[in-house]
Amino acid sequence: MTNAEYLFGGYLAMGLVYLIYWWSLRQRERFVERELDIEREMRSDETALT
Repeated sequence: MTNAEYLFGGYLAMGLVYLIYWWSLRQRERFVERELDIEREMRSDETALT
């Protein structure tokens, strides 16, 4: 393998790691939003009952 091929492989691996990292951050944001929605619904149910 030439030097250029090593460099290309390194960039490819770094890009893949970044993609996975970005995707996991997005999933966590969505999860937090869902938790907040559930909490909000529960609060609105409590106020509706009283």
